[in-house]
Amino acid sequence: MHSLINIGTESKYNNYLLSVFRYSETKDFKEKRMGDAPQYIIQRRVILLSLLCILCGIAYAQSLTVVRGNVRDASTREKLPFASITFDKTSSGTFSDEEGDFRLTNKGPQTSVTVSLLGYKSQTFTVHPGVMTTKEVYLEPEDKELKEVIVRPKKEKYSKKNNPAVELIKKVIAHKNDNNITSLNYYQYEEYERTVLALNEFKPEQAQFKRYKFLPNYIDTSLIDQKQILPVSVREKLTDVFYRKDPKDSKRVVKGYHIEGLDQVIETEGLDAIIKEVFKDINITDNSITLLFQQFVSPLSDHSSVNFYRWYISDTVNIDKDRYVKLDFAPFNSRDIGFTGNLYISLDSMFAVKKAVLRTPKKMNINFVDELVIQLDFQKTAENKWIPSQERMAIDLSMLDMVKFYVDKTKSYEKFEINKPMDPIFVLTAPEVFEKDYLKRDKNYWAMNRPTDYKKDYRMDQMMQDVNKVAFLKVLLQAGSIVSTGGYIPTSTNPEKNKLDLGTFPTFYSYNPIEGNRIRLTMATTKNLHPHLYFYGYAAYGTRDEQFKYYGEATWAFNKIKNHKDEYPKNNLTIAYKYDMNTLGQRYTQAERDNIFMSLRRSSNVKMTYNRQTQVSYIKEFYGGFSTTLSGQTFEEKPAGKLVFEKMDENGNKYSINKIGTTEATLALRYAPNEKFYQQRRQRSSITSPRTIYSLSHTIAFNNFLGGDYNYNKTSASFFKQMWIAPYGKLTISLQGEKIWGQAPFPLLITPSANNSYTIQRGSFYLIEPLEFVHDAQASWEINYHMGGWLFNRIPLLKMLKWREIFGFRGLIGDLSKRNNPQYNHDLLLMPQETYTTGDAPYMEYNIGIENIFKFFRIDYVRRLNYLDHPNIDKDGFRISFDLTF
Repeated sequence: MHSLINIGTESKYNNYLLSVFRYSETKDFKEKRMGDAPQYIIQRRVILLSLLCILCGIAYAQSLTVVRGNVRDASTREKLPFASITFDKTSSGTFSDEEGDFRLTNKGPQTSVTVSLLGYKSQTFTVHPGVMTTKEVYLEPEDKELKEVIVRPKKEKYSKKNNPAVELIKKVIAHKNDNNITSLNYYQYEEYERTVLALNEFKPEQAQFKRYKFLPNYIDTSLIDQKQILPVSVREKLTDVFYRKDPKDSKRVVKGYHIEGLDQVIETEGLDAIIKEVFKDINITDNSITLLFQQFVSPLSDHSSVNFYRWYISDTVNIDKDRYVKLDFAPFNSRDIGFTGNLYISLDSMFAVKKAVLRTPKKMNINFVDELVIQLDFQKTAENKWIPSQERMAIDLSMLDMVKFYVDKTKSYEKFEINKPMDPIFVLTAPEVFEKDYLKRDKNYWAMNRPTDYKKDYRMDQMMQDVNKVAFLKVLLQAGSIVSTGGYIPTSTNPEKNKLDLGTFPTFYSYNPIEGNRIRLTMATTKNLHPHLYFYGYAAYGTRDEQFKYYGEATWAFNKIKNHKDEYPKNNLTIAYKYDMNTLGQRYTQAERDNIFMSLRRSSNVKMTYNRQTQVSYIKEFYGGFSTTLSGQTFEEKPAGKLVFEKMDENGNKYSINKIGTTEATLALRYAPNEKFYQQRRQRSSITSPRTIYSLSHTIAFNNFLGGDYNYNKTSASFFKQMWIAPYGKLTISLQGEKIWGQAPFPLLITPSANNSYTIQRGSFYLIEPLEFVHDAQASWEINYHMGGWLFNRIPLLKMLKWREIFGFRGLIGDLSKRNNPQYNHDLLLMPQETYTTGDAPYMEYNIGIENIFKFFRIDYVRRLNYLDHPNIDKDGFRISFDLTF
């Protein structure tokens, strides 16, 4: 397979690419034009005129031909959706949408266009090259004979009943597991993957690019519409893949990984994880396909294929000298998350997929994607299994129609070995391992190991040299590097020698009622200081309380670190000491407390303490999702602001307590199979994917040991489930139960996490005040349903906005025993005013929201359902967040 960017220049790939991508002007065509030039010179004017004619001819041939219009039934004038429109003798094609509208482009000399739809006579017309043509197409109905079955489709309605296309796809689905390579006992192959990121529709004459004279030297063309692109990053990986059926397992050995381009100077660990998940590998036999952080209904879904897609038999074609049935498909609703495309099915009893072409409908409710094309190719083995031979994906992305990107991902599968036992490789614990120096492979290595059709050199190294000569571009790259690290600023310009980072921008300033304006400076060492020993700390100062706060930790990472100490899987021992503010009743499940957006508070009812803490912890993560944490910690809490620690003696007299202390030991277990992370310096975020997480922890507090004043046990168990219900959206369910045995004061009891800001914070309650509810036994739940626009997509006019619906429901119920109630136990601190227990009825609240407003804005209406008589509470309100998603 040839370089994807360059396929349009060699005619030998015309048969191979078949019906996926459009071609640019061929070499033969150019030579023919050049052959029209005069062979001798008569006069200077003739020379100039001839050259002008040649240039005009070339420009004319390279200009874009655009056809747009509408397809209708010639008898009823009814709009015809999902008609196929193609440029003849090319692989440039599209479908009409639900309204019968279409737009088709081609960069080449072809002028003949054919429109076809099952049950109608095909129509062919010609257009002028290099211009836009508008065409109303009226198709005549016809009866079509297909293998002795007479099909008379009704013009006004698609029918699944007695549809040979539906019967055929059912057989394909029934045989998909038998044909799948995973039914073999063993197999292995070599996988080459290349991902190219580029600026799309690049025009060097534009004002912002005109000053950089070197950029036109690196221009290429895209696969989707042959527009000019400027590659800015090339990533390639060479991997050996091993599979075993029983017990089921797979291993990947990465032999080489290489990055060239602008993101060489950007921290790539998090970016690699995002790219891998956004442009995920495609398995067409799955019931759903995860791509762009969305769940697409697979055309081979056991449950949804026939009900979600319209199916048509459109043709029979020859591929590699064999005959295949061409099945066309498209969603019933083009705004739902699904594909349009074609499957090429073998004409034998195997009903195997030889080739699959998947596209995204133009009106689909996904942001930033102008067009996406995927082609999957398979070949049959001697064992009658169908193995992948290549995968290609091309995506046009645009940000608010201002910045346009192009992504080109290709994969080649070679050197297959089947049913050859390879059990020793499965002794490895990691699912993916890396050969020594896999990041340091030189140009000769890649020249020798790239597949034959991937020899194209994008000259990214030369482009980077040119970029670094421009001061402005160099500053932009440095700024991008800071953003990629989460706001850390390196103290050395050489990444290989930088030992200390300073930061961070998001935490530099915040505000709270006790400290007033809070200024913070953070420092962190890198692997260049020591490959296993890492230091981290911050210093903060409040202008109102005029006190310094600080935190410091030292971590020993037992694993060999590639980038950061917290990368998966952790095997770390940490010692830490802290003196800082602690907000009781708020857990900050998503954002750090030092965050300017968290400084905007809906309530002044803030209960804070000065917290002094010492901690020693060891965390060990295992491949497969299991992790364990063993820690010991001491806490000292002093009241801050208007909060007071008071007790009452037997005579009913109150007296103040300066501080409380506790010494604890905790064992925590966590199981999160298939969890993937976006990793930054000190922040790890789970990447959106179907997953289940189980957590269990137990804490023991020791009285009269290292300053501890209490003796109790605390157990916590939680369950989290996130799942897609394609095509109906995404559902998340969270359950948690907590119990304290023994005696503990209110700052150490169980409280629901209150969200005191106007922002949306998962895992917190919107309308609970801090310390409003206090228990020593508590159960809570949270349910969120993201419909993904499924409902709005069916409402006229509203569907044009691409808004998406959100529903949430959360609550808790708890109990406070007499042992931990200061009304009965005078050894405990008195509860603050306006502190309660839930009693017999659970506290409940719900939210109804709309996300994807202007593609990045979410607003929720939240309402409290009960305990409305509590003073100083909000019964309802609005919460917002900003989230840039597909």
